[in-house]
Amino acid sequence: IRLPHWPDADTSEQMAALADLAVRHAPLGLPLFFCAPDDGGGPTVMPTPAAAAASWSPEAVARAARVVASEAAAAGINWITGPC
Repeated sequence: IRLPHWPDADTSEQMAALADLAVRHAPLGLPLFFCAPDDGGGPTVMPTPAAAAASWSPEAVARAARVVASEAAAAGINWITGPC
């Protein structure tokens, strides 16, 4: 399910309920994937991936990626897309 933006707390709870239903009741028990864009619009504002790459600092990019991944997981997002 592609989300147009990062979910708020209520939406995250609904996503968790849907994911649980899918695993328990779908014929194959497959999980749902919740996808959101990595456009710097998460709770902590970060540069876009292209802007981060322009910093020439792999360490800073890795730290920012860990923050984004942590926030995404907390929001129930398990797939992040970025610009091509």
